[in-house]
Amino acid sequence: MSDRALRLWQIWPSKSKFFLDGRLITGPERGGFWGTNVLILFPALLFFFTEAALLWVRVSPWLVAIGIYSLPFNLVVLFLVGHTDPGIVPRRRPADFDYRRPGASSATDRVEVKRNIVIDGQTLALKYCATCEVFRLPRTAHCVTCDNCVEHFDHHCPWVGNCVARRNYRYFLWFLTATTFNTGYLFVTAAWSLYLVYLEAGDVLPRDALMFAVAGMPGSVLLLLYTFFIVWTVGGLMCYHWYLALIGQTTNQQIKRTGLIGNPFSRGLLTNCAYQCCFPWTPLISWRSAVSVSLPAAADLERGDERDALVPEGDEGDSWPTARAVLWVWWSRRHMDLQNFGPWHIF
Repeated sequence: MSDRALRLWQIWPSKSKFFLDGRLITGPERGGFWGTNVLILFPALLFFFTEAALLWVRVSPWLVAIGIYSLPFNLVVLFLVGHTDPGIVPRRRPADFDYRRPGASSATDRVEVKRNIVIDGQTLALKYCATCEVFRLPRTAHCVTCDNCVEHFDHHCPWVGNCVARRNYRYFLWFLTATTFNTGYLFVTAAWSLYLVYLEAGDVLPRDALMFAVAGMPGSVLLLLYTFFIVWTVGGLMCYHWYLALIGQTTNQQIKRTGLIGNPFSRGLLTNCAYQCCFPWTPLISWRSAVSVSLPAAADLERGDERDALVPEGDEGDSWPTARAVLWVWWSRRHMDLQNFGPWHIF
């Protein structure tokens, strides 16, 4: 046996990626996040190289300063929504889960105990997740992209590369608002720059003056067309999500149409908004918590008792994390073919 000290994020059995020793969490795909950065930086750099000097001199330095300060904020909130734990739910075996039926011959022949809770006079059934082995609270869903159950799940956004849920939804709202503001600002400044060059054409026909402005500021024309498309798409998405925040719903909840009478989760418009934007959220999992494990030696593996050898030190059995289960999945993913691997193989 060889002892090895690990942190929880190193053995977490999902598709999420961790950085800076578990301080940053993101989804498995990274292309969307970097592509969104490019889509934000491209019009901003085009503005600074083609229009900023003209507006600084002809209008006001403060107009250019708005773009200087709004761009970093937009990139920061994008980074936060893409690298914050969205509210991943711990994995465990419920205490009231009857793992085998009486007289069952196979561990896969099992029964799940159903649970119901009452919210605002309405009875809601809690669904059981066979992957995470938990009863999901209302509005908690399993993200197939990240392979995690996420609390207050809204959707998985490929543009930020992460789930959007309870702990990073406010950053998502700020990101949509900042992006809409930036694109609207760039649209206005592009039109303003073209108008200033249009006035410089002098006493000519309006058509000739327009062609003079287009020829003199081609970057502004490109920026005008680019931001016109972005401001409507992102702006519409921003309005939709602020609407959801005000009424206390999620995208996943609206799409599935659960058949509830009204919305039992609403606290009123202002309270819902404050709940989403100002309420502090503590992570459900301490990702940097140390887990002391004993990995199987080569002699143990040759005898075929690797499952008995892989026992963490100090595992109390019914507390999270259930280290035996998590470590077995972690070790199996590195040494076994998991095509037919299921949660019933753990115990």
